[in-house]
Amino acid sequence: MKPVVIVVAAGAALAAGAAASAFWVPQRWEWVLYTQSSGANEIRIPIGYWLVVTAWLLALSRATRSPLRAIAPRAIVIAIVTHMLVLLAAFSAILDDGGAFTTGAYQSYARIFSVTVLAVCSAAAVHVVQNIRQTSVAMASPIVAAAGLLAVMLLCAEPVLASAAIVTGRMAWTAAGRRHLRAGASWVRAWLAGERAFMATLFLAALALRLLYLQRVMSNPGYVETGADGPVYDELAWSIAQGKGIRESFTERFPMLLLGYVWFVSGIYKIAGHNYFAVGAVQAVIGSAACVVFYRVAREICGSAIARTAAWFAVISFPLLFAAAAIGHQAIDVFLTVLIVWMLVKSTPAWPWWRWVAVGVVFGLAIAVRETVTFFLVFALVWIPFRFARPWSWRAASAAAIVLAAVLLTLAPITAPKVATGAQRDKLRHHFDLLYRGDMDPVRMRDDIVAPMSDPSAALAQLRESPSMVLGTLGRAWMSNFAVQFFAQPYGGFDLIFLRKGTAYYHGLWFYAYALAIAGVTLLLSRVRNDAHGGAIVLVLGLIGSRTLPHVILESNYRHRVPIEPFLILLAATTAVTVAGLARRSPTEAIR
Repeated sequence: MKPVVIVVAAGAALAAGAAASAFWVPQRWEWVLYTQSSGANEIRIPIGYWLVVTAWLLALSRATRSPLRAIAPRAIVIAIVTHMLVLLAAFSAILDDGGAFTTGAYQSYARIFSVTVLAVCSAAAVHVVQNIRQTSVAMASPIVAAAGLLAVMLLCAEPVLASAAIVTGRMAWTAAGRRHLRAGASWVRAWLAGERAFMATLFLAALALRLLYLQRVMSNPGYVETGADGPVYDELAWSIAQGKGIRESFTERFPMLLLGYVWFVSGIYKIAGHNYFAVGAVQAVIGSAACVVFYRVAREICGSAIARTAAWFAVISFPLLFAAAAIGHQAIDVFLTVLIVWMLVKSTPAWPWWRWVAVGVVFGLAIAVRETVTFFLVFALVWIPFRFARPWSWRAASAAAIVLAAVLLTLAPITAPKVATGAQRDKLRHHFDLLYRGDMDPVRMRDDIVAPMSDPSAALAQLRESPSMVLGTLGRAWMSNFAVQFFAQPYGGFDLIFLRKGTAYYHGLWFYAYALAIAGVTLLLSRVRNDAHGGAIVLVLGLIGSRTLPHVILESNYRHRVPIEPFLILLAATTAVTVAGLARRSPTEAIR
């Protein structure tokens, strides 16, 4: 049997497997992991489909007589695209169901998104036919089959739009269409080739989306409750703006909170009045600026292609859009976090002392907004000396000391009263114990753990007498906290890329996002020793770890992931661009 026949047959089997995993008892094809939070929080691993992919990959290797390593990149890309097209085909069944979407605008967007993908597939099909090669058709056979399924499903659900998409795709590759496409693409490339033009476009796109989402949020009468802390922070900020300060009952209950964000909002209220839109608009500008700063960081570390990919996904990321539209510290935390990383990435041993002071001041402001930034500060103080040729030198130690001193001076006015008396310090210890024992968790798992700050000797005795109980209880709680932070999506019912929450398409795309991010960690780690930006890579990975650790140990929530979301996107973009580059170089000539 000719290799090309084997490849096409295997491709058809792969497409059939993808269709079966989406339409025929999909639960049997998945391994589902659950977290203990509200929202669409289960992680669905399409293990059945990827067993089919493995068999297909082995068939390709045998037919082409190529090693798996040589053909794997292109095969993986084809497998992912095939799967997502099939899942989008399954998603199209709900496009005409208005009850499946919270607003008509979301339903319209989902329709446009789906038919746009179909138009791209139609154009690609014409391009393949016009430049037909036996090799490309054989390798692409699973995608062709999946695109055909998408066309059939969309023609059933949206016949007019689907027909228009197919015709549009066909016309795009006529002689006139190609001329217009090339002219338009050339204009866009020329405009975005300059860094300033690209960053301006990035900022304006981010700002437009954030203002549109703010308008969507405020169309709900209960818009103040958009963020979990919204009503409380709104009340406290307005109280400060009126000169009444923060009510004592709140500080008694949460003595560890520095409430820098509340003071920030109170400043807006002082100027603009009790105006939610003013807060959202300012946060939209700050969030858009964060996307630009993040792009600069990503370009410095990973190059232009990865940085631009990551930046655009940061622009449309739902967690970042949500943070900008809600009253909550995440909106400012994201900006200050990427700003700190940018300052540290650009730091050099030749920096004058005042630049290190500036780093410390920004760190202090970030800690005032979100106290757990302290863990990142500790990591950064260890990292800074390694920017110097001699990490143990006096100059290296001085840089870290200057940063620490600037942090302490910045925070002194709001932290000194909290530790001034023994009673105040007792409140801090008690609050820490509440968090450590999970007293504020939705599902309490650590009630049997002795509070370590209130009674350290009893806590140590418990550990000695019942180590398995203590370590087992803490381990289960910490694993749950990790899952809640990274594998839960409790807010919002719609996403610009993941579309409607809870669908097979939604879960499938999230699986690939997680897989790409995990692979991105491996790719970046492999560069640390031999890359000129190895130190910056360590900083980014250290940021992710240090901002994760306190929430794993203490209290965890989906929103605690938001400040590191841009860098998780960077991990996924690193893998996506790397694999795409390898796929373009994968051999197909052996298919004859």
